[in-house]
Amino acid sequence: MDSSTLLFNRLKTAEPFFLLAGPNVIESEDHILYMAKNIKAITTKLGLPLVFKSSFDKANRTSSKSFRGPGLDEGLKILERVKTTYDLPVVTDVHEAIQLCANNEPFYESGESFSFCWCEAVGRIADIIQIPAFLCRQTDLLIAAAKTGKIINIKKGQFCAPSVMVNSAEKIRLAGNQNVMVCERGTMFGYNDLIVDPRNFEWIREADCPVVADVTHSLQQPAGRKLEGGGVASGGLRELIPCIARTAVAVGVDGIFMEVHNDPLKAPVDGPTQWPLRHLEELLEELMAIADWTLNLEPRALQKFLPKISNLECMVYGHRLIIIWLWRSYAPNIEQEEKKTMAYILPNLSPILLQSKEKSSAIVFHQPSSPPPPLISPSSVSISSVNAQTKLEPPPPRGLAQVNRTPGAQDKKQNEKDEFFVNLGLAVRTLREELPSIFAKDLNYDIYRDDITFVDPLNTFTGIENYKLIFWALRFHGRILFRDISLDVLRIWQPSENMILIRWNLRGVPRVPWEAKGQFQGTSRYKLDRNGKIYEHKVDNLAFNFPQKLKPAASVLDMVATCPASPNPTFLWGPVDVHSSSWVEFYMAVKDTLDRQGSMIAQDCLATCSW
Repeated sequence: MDSSTLLFNRLKTAEPFFLLAGPNVIESEDHILYMAKNIKAITTKLGLPLVFKSSFDKANRTSSKSFRGPGLDEGLKILERVKTTYDLPVVTDVHEAIQLCANNEPFYESGESFSFCWCEAVGRIADIIQIPAFLCRQTDLLIAAAKTGKIINIKKGQFCAPSVMVNSAEKIRLAGNQNVMVCERGTMFGYNDLIVDPRNFEWIREADCPVVADVTHSLQQPAGRKLEGGGVASGGLRELIPCIARTAVAVGVDGIFMEVHNDPLKAPVDGPTQWPLRHLEELLEELMAIADWTLNLEPRALQKFLPKISNLECMVYGHRLIIIWLWRSYAPNIEQEEKKTMAYILPNLSPILLQSKEKSSAIVFHQPSSPPPPLISPSSVSISSVNAQTKLEPPPPRGLAQVNRTPGAQDKKQNEKDEFFVNLGLAVRTLREELPSIFAKDLNYDIYRDDITFVDPLNTFTGIENYKLIFWALRFHGRILFRDISLDVLRIWQPSENMILIRWNLRGVPRVPWEAKGQFQGTSRYKLDRNGKIYEHKVDNLAFNFPQKLKPAASVLDMVATCPASPNPTFLWGPVDVHSSSWVEFYMAVKDTLDRQGSMIAQDCLATCSW
């Protein structure tokens, strides 16, 4: 496989996206090397694939007085220096087919009416050849670029529909080059202005190739800036670059094209639409976070933590789940390896630190503020607890008050009814829009009453703060336990005036090979008071998909869906040899203890869950 195809495959599979970035035009060798060094340092830190961009000649300047660059020969030498000095692929644009030819001599292929040439100039240096937007339909130029064998990035003309890019990309493929990508860079909106239509990010995919979003040129205002001494140049809206970039990565483009300068105000070309180098890292971090959620990737914080885990075990009992994380660490001044274990209990939030000792075979549960109890055998595992939690009953519905037969009572009743239906509509719309992203972002709690009651088959919680903790725990454990987890709203209906019923389907890809089916269905029943605020949320189960080896314990997906984490943690702590027995044996020991004890009372405080 040739180097162009290897690079093309690496870019089109990049997660969350790749970056084409650099100053608009080559100003000097020192400046280009400075920019390449600093941009590479940022993208290397973030783990983002980078192709360095700059132009040797800006042939399409608005004014003849505008700076054009060092020219073909000198410009290519500088770009080659970037490649060899910083080991970076480079992208640059061409404006004429002759720029792609050896010694500026076109090569005419027998039997065809178009001029073609082989790579000896731009094609010899550039890893990606960029076709400017104004030239996206120039067949001779497209075919000449394709003949170089390099990756071709075609910018969509400001005057073109996205469907035009299907034909442009096809011209590259018919010339024998499959390595093509297309770039959205805005659409003309009257004179001296461009807009970005987010629909184009989807429609342009009809070209069947990677899609790049130019988040800087798309904010140009052509001929919108007057030059000293006469003439005009392009203006721009630099402050809106983050807005357009956020939109692009949220939709899910494959790459971002961004012109970057260390001092945009002094840039000789397109200063108003170049992003400041000093703000590049923070913008890329934000874009990567948005793209991660869009693509259901692991959050960056988890990616940094999870590689430390050398083994992962899952222990299930009843409707609760214990996750054991094992990794190895060394004390600074002790030449002894220590195995550490971090455990989480569902439906509880608190982290538990366990020490593993070679000859220990005990599991000890106790209150963390008290000293550890003596070692006991696994057959007599005990659970200690404090401060029994009072199970609160849901408050009674607030029905409509009797109407006082006084002047104005009818108007008051009508106003209350109007408020009810306004809030009812808001609740339905909010739930429909937010439930599918429940594992990605927090909910809007304005539609709930402060004393809301949450009821599932196992627990009852009251209060908006507890309600928030429940969904925080769902998001937290969802990201820990699953590489990909999502909730689909199947149906929303209103069986009565003050009730909303939602049927949903939960599906996910576990992080470890658990024996559980890939989906679980349930219903959420919301009751509203006379003001249209939700005062009760009840989860009902439609089905349980049990793992084969752990019947009748519910599957992992079932527990995550129906047993949200309690804000009242139970703590485990003490010596345990996790390696001395299988997790099934551990499960049986804990289950036996729970069966004999009957119930486990939780501590009534909340510990911060972090690492």
